[in-house]
Amino acid sequence: FIINCFTGFSVAAIGDFAAQKYVSMKKLEFPLETSEWDGTRAIEMGVIRAGFITPFILFWYPTLQYIFPGKAFRYVLGRIFLDQLVGSPIVIGLVFSLTSIRKGNTSTLLNEAPEKFQSTWLTGLQYWPLVHAINFGFIPLAHQPLVAHFASVYWNAVLSYYSYK
Repeated sequence: FIINCFTGFSVAAIGDFAAQKYVSMKKLEFPLETSEWDGTRAIEMGVIRAGFITPFILFWYPTLQYIFPGKAFRYVLGRIFLDQLVGSPIVIGLVFSLTSIRKGNTSTLLNEAPEKFQSTWLTGLQYWPLVHAINFGFIPLAHQPLVAHFASVYWNAVLSYYSYK
């Protein structure tokens, strides 16, 4: 559990750093070394991942395995489908809700949530099914959360980008 939380924290902070640098490049703030990096924001994204997303994943993956047991293609597809239908919205909702609470503007969450959620979820549909096909199809259940953490560097950059957009 501790290793998963630490890994989750680390990849979320790295993903947030990448998102901040991406935004800096898009704003043409060169040189990048002089653009400000918000370390507090990276730590907050790490805490969200370690404290909320990681425990959810550690519960969710065994649940998916219980509902769709085995490595047969149809079961792997079932886990992917259910994860994208249920798991992804929960994770996206947690991140958006917790970042809004942290920023102190929960009223904007309700106004912006549908558009942000849809964009984020559609972006995830282009990434996670392939990652989970490999993860759920070939990786033992005990190691799936760690594989997902490492695959989450990119995803955490996406979540951070949309959360702070």
